[in-house]
Amino acid sequence: MTDSFAHHFNPLRLTPETEGRAAQSANNLQDWRAAVEEIHSWPEYAPQPLHVLDAAAARLGLAKIFYK
Repeated sequence: MTDSFAHHFNPLRLTPETEGRAAQSANNLQDWRAAVEEIHSWPEYAPQPLHVLDAAAARLGLAKIFYK
């Protein structure tokens, strides 16, 4: 797992107006590890499998669809 997130400005995808919103979203991820550790400590927590829906992705022209 990585401990930090950084915002990368991609001029092909972001405009100067949306860069600030994207940076804010990346900054919101900074404390995700503490949230994950808290949830894992709950007695009723159990990991759930991640399913790959390849047939649905192919029908929609997507590389992958993941379902949890």
